[in-house]
Amino acid sequence: MTHSHIIRNSLNIKDENIIFDVNNYLCIEEKIKGVNYLVYQATLTYKPKACHHCGSVNENYSITKNGTKTSTIKLGNIMFKPALLRLKKQR
Repeated sequence: MTHSHIIRNSLNIKDENIIFDVNNYLCIEEKIKGVNYLVYQATLTYKPKACHHCGSVNENYSITKNGTKTSTIKLGNIMFKPALLRLKKQR
């Protein structure tokens, strides 16, 4: 079992495409607008089966990924502290 799998189970995240960063398994504590948050960092990535615009099939990674966009998602309270997930989503 990987660390990413254990963190996903403990946060009750069902999506297998969310991978927690190898260098950043530990959550950091960050103060945002006067509130201390537990912040987890992860990446959402997948191999698209086809282009949703033109319908061309993705063979041998022919569809390129155009970078990532970071979203901040509220997870609720963990150990009586509010938690956030900084998720890098592919474009």
